[in-house]
Amino acid sequence: MKNIAFALFFLLALTTANAAIYTVVNTNDSGPGSLRWAIIQANSGPNPNIINFNIPGAGPYEINLQSPLPIINFEVDIYGYSQPGSFPASGSNPAGIKIALNGTAAGTGASGLNMSGNSCYINGLAIYGFETGIMAGGNNNVVEGCHIGLDATGMNPVGNAVDGIIITGQQNRIGGADASARNVIAGHSRSIAIFPYAPANRIEGNYIGTNATGNATIPGNGFDGIAVSSDNNTIVNNVIVGYSSNNILITLWAAGFPYPEGNIIQGNRVGHHADGSFSSFVNNCQGVSLNNGRNTTITENVIFGNGCQGVLISGGAATGNLVSNNSIYGNAGLAINLGLDGVTPNDPGDADLGPNRLQNFPVLESAKANASKTKVKGFIDTSNPATVTVEFYANSAPNASGHGDGETLIGTASPKSNGKVKTNLPPVAPGTYLSAIAIDSENNTSEFSLSIAVTGPGGGLGRPFPGDPQVAASGKGNAAIPKASVFPNPFSGQATIAYHLPEGRPVQLSIFSSNGQLLRVLQDGFQAAGNHQMRFNSRGLAAGVYYYRLIAGEEVHGGKMVLKP
Repeated sequence: MKNIAFALFFLLALTTANAAIYTVVNTNDSGPGSLRWAIIQANSGPNPNIINFNIPGAGPYEINLQSPLPIINFEVDIYGYSQPGSFPASGSNPAGIKIALNGTAAGTGASGLNMSGNSCYINGLAIYGFETGIMAGGNNNVVEGCHIGLDATGMNPVGNAVDGIIITGQQNRIGGADASARNVIAGHSRSIAIFPYAPANRIEGNYIGTNATGNATIPGNGFDGIAVSSDNNTIVNNVIVGYSSNNILITLWAAGFPYPEGNIIQGNRVGHHADGSFSSFVNNCQGVSLNNGRNTTITENVIFGNGCQGVLISGGAATGNLVSNNSIYGNAGLAINLGLDGVTPNDPGDADLGPNRLQNFPVLESAKANASKTKVKGFIDTSNPATVTVEFYANSAPNASGHGDGETLIGTASPKSNGKVKTNLPPVAPGTYLSAIAIDSENNTSEFSLSIAVTGPGGGLGRPFPGDPQVAASGKGNAAIPKASVFPNPFSGQATIAYHLPEGRPVQLSIFSSNGQLLRVLQDGFQAAGNHQMRFNSRGLAAGVYYYRLIAGEEVHGGKMVLKP
């Protein structure tokens, strides 16, 4: 018997010079070859250890746990993708996960995996049925390519009772820059929670609140997508949608705890799906909410489709929060709201205090466009205006309040010392709505100004369809430019736009969505006389109607293109 036991251990645990490798070969709750056995073995020494899977058959396999797994105390790598037949996500294609951990019978308070050790790595697992999917209590741990709160397919919600992931350590990473690292996390009261005193974690490239395609909201999402109560964390390039309170929340944990500072929210899609579509469920929440968060950077995000504010900044300690170069539009509330009280009126001299020091917003007086520029005049009443940056946004429609939205950033300007603003921006179509925000030298960002409609002959950005007198949806443009041709049309994948210039001139060729959002600029500069062809690649765009606009000198032409399913 002793020799048989030794032989079994030899088969299941191979030791390399740097790490012991333990292989899970069955779905048993315990005993040799089980996941519980492998974690116990990996915990037996301080050296880095590896857990692989090689369960016979096609799978997927469900490991039904009758009690919590042991806490992982040392550096352990758990490779769910080592199971034959499994594979990580690539591009927009979901992962193929073969190993699932089910904690329905594991008991109250159980976690799927609990990492108190440092530098652990987990990939390729579906984790559901626990109170918390993953606890990351150590430092420098990584979770990639998992389905948390969903089954192995990533399409069906199973949920963990409270949290998907809780982070109490520092410098942990959830997800990553490559699609293969993408976690799908949904079906929880909070999908990711970063507790106080847990700084410098990174949440990147995940689908949060959706299924594995990223294009459909999972039913059963609770209050918050990501909730952060610590400092210097980064939330970047995620899709976050479908929560009832906040898609992203930066919040003071409780009285007596430090205010969360220095967090970065960048490049996320907030309130809608990966393909830009709206949630089929009530998305009745704030897009991004800062409750006494300080010195937060919110930039390069697309925030639309939220049932309340786009960005809400509240609490008297919430100062120095930068909201810059985002696309914030189509939310039920304000694009930016300082305090949950609607539009905050400007005060003389900007002396009042509150969230972001209640920075006064700019006042736009006029906006006149021609084919080469949009001339804007306005002013701002604030202390030391010359230190303020004003960002200007073009909108296809104003916010219901009249203030904002902030759909497309088209330029910036610095006021003079007397507060007057006079600048030339890129050309936009007449009827485009212009709005602006002000950012002081400490990054306190205002609410949006009252929108004004651009007048003049127009050009450049804006809507290349009815409402723009120079470019009709019929495709009939200025006769000085022979009608551009699109082939094939309808098209799939790629279309070519061909046109002839009778003489050399500056040319701008842009692509717009059916609601007027600028999607691509194919050409922006001087072109010589003659025939020209520009290719439009539709990668990442849904089937439907799109418009092109061709501006050549003072001449404007546009037309419709149809992208096939």
